[in-house]
Amino acid sequence: MPSTKYTIEEFGSLYGLDYRIYFKDQNGCHISPWHDIPLFVDESKKIYNMVVEIPRWTNAKMEISTKESMTPIKQDVKNGEPRFVDNFFPFKGYIWNYGALPQTWEDPKHLDPATGARGDNDPIDVIEIGSKIHRRGDVISVKVVGVIALIDEGETDWKLVAIDVTDEKADQINEIKDVEKHFPGLLKATREWFRNYKIPAGKPANQFAFNGLFKDANFAHGIISETHEFWKQLIKESSPKLNTEMTCGMDGAAHQADNDNWKKIIAQQPLADAKKDVPKKKLDKWHYIVDQFLESMNEDVEMSEDIDQCGTSNGEDSVLHYHEAAQHLCEKIDKLTTAVFEGGESGDDFCSQRYLQQTDDFEENFAKTQSCRYMMTDAKLTKSLSKLIVAEVQSFHNNSAKKTITLHSFVQTLITFFKNECGLIEENGKITLENQQSSWMAFGNHFMNVLNLPPTLSCLRPLLLEEIPSEMNDKLKKLENNAKKRTERTKLKGNEEILQLQEVEEEELQRRTDPLAEQLDNVMHCLKSYLKQHNTKSINYFEFCFHPTDFSRTVANVFYTSFLLKENKVGLDIDDDNMPCLSLIGNIERKALENSVDQDNRGVISFSYNDWQEVVKLLDIKNPVISDH
Repeated sequence: MPSTKYTIEEFGSLYGLDYRIYFKDQNGCHISPWHDIPLFVDESKKIYNMVVEIPRWTNAKMEISTKESMTPIKQDVKNGEPRFVDNFFPFKGYIWNYGALPQTWEDPKHLDPATGARGDNDPIDVIEIGSKIHRRGDVISVKVVGVIALIDEGETDWKLVAIDVTDEKADQINEIKDVEKHFPGLLKATREWFRNYKIPAGKPANQFAFNGLFKDANFAHGIISETHEFWKQLIKESSPKLNTEMTCGMDGAAHQADNDNWKKIIAQQPLADAKKDVPKKKLDKWHYIVDQFLESMNEDVEMSEDIDQCGTSNGEDSVLHYHEAAQHLCEKIDKLTTAVFEGGESGDDFCSQRYLQQTDDFEENFAKTQSCRYMMTDAKLTKSLSKLIVAEVQSFHNNSAKKTITLHSFVQTLITFFKNECGLIEENGKITLENQQSSWMAFGNHFMNVLNLPPTLSCLRPLLLEEIPSEMNDKLKKLENNAKKRTERTKLKGNEEILQLQEVEEEELQRRTDPLAEQLDNVMHCLKSYLKQHNTKSINYFEFCFHPTDFSRTVANVFYTSFLLKENKVGLDIDDDNMPCLSLIGNIERKALENSVDQDNRGVISFSYNDWQEVVKLLDIKNPVISDH
């Protein structure tokens, strides 16, 4: 039911360029529907005022005129002609009551981080999905239950989903999921309408943020609050590009209404006249958008259970059961996909594997023909499963990025692998030295076969810098003592010089062929080059290690830098801003550190994918310092 607080006054000819709807308050004074009608009916219950611009099933595109005094509703114009939306299958005009929330503004200077696009310079749009057809100019109380983000010609164009609080279904619809329950298919039809409504006019399909998913009520309330704040800033501007005259006297408003001037404007309006002829060649035509409709059928629309327009149906219960079962399975998969994308489910379990097996099992029980209906059912199942797999992989990646490896978990994983793959045997809780050596040999042979390269195990070194269990330490000491004895025997034979030369050559050869050493050399080269080019002695640790666009490369850079810190080639200090910084260590200082008994230099840092993104944004890191040479 529209509010009795406001009345309207129509001028000009409906569908004509002179058509205007002006608003009055309950005292009969003219007001601006954009600036003087409050956003909230009841802020505590989050009930909003909505100004209806376009009634359901009509084609004339009307909108609040944001540049005119009193911001009336007017006929939208394109190239000097009134605008009408085309009819396209299966829709007639607008499929909901369409309008805007007062006292909101989508700021064109604001780049929305969620959509990557700027605002469209209008009040925020609303679609009202209740059962009533409201009149143009009605002001109704609505409850917002969700929102979808349209990217219209490169601009963010939020479309709030709302229901009239007096609608018979209003008490049952409080979240976006309730819309599908009580109005099945409406959300899918809404997405299809917004995607395709410009195509008959020769324009491309519109795009969406969030893969076309509807966001929930809480998200929508956040968007409304944000656009309300943008509006508050707009009305404070001394020279705005839009009309911000108002009568309500908001705090900080720069432009109060000039009532005398408003009366003159009203007096100059043409009297209400017979409506102009609508362009019948345009509106008496029905468009069938083939490519987009077939895509929509694949993605969204439930197939008819009793009609097969492009295939055959034998009417048997088993055939119907196959399609019903497939449809039910698709619904379950789509719900799970949405939950995984929105973080409500973990992607670690990979439920898609279970659904893949289910799909195989029930398909084997039904003999399929090559009808179009069967092919569409199979295609829909495949597409739903593909989306679920993508969601799970993305969720798994995000969760994995937050996990860290501890020494204990690494050792336990390594021991388990040795037992399963390398023949490691424990006797009375202990491992014999001989068996341990043979297991390491098997481990090396295993990766030689896989990679066809000599195994480079130096990458395990940082994980073994912590305290070694005493049991393993005793064995290592025994191995070291044996090695020393063998070296002493070699010296006694007079081959000391040859042996030393051989050791140096082997060490140099190993370093030249070790991929890790090559990476360390590259990191050192990048550090030296940066310090020389910028004539400085140090660089911020994060600016040096963090790659602005590649998280995996960042992890690798931190890993290599930790080696340089351990080897006393690079120093880590805290600068005047309490930020870690890296600098080169000279030979004298390095020798002093190596001879120090108390030295315990390590470069351990733990950070998640989100941490990396925040640091890059905070420090405004644009270009990587570490690059390949």
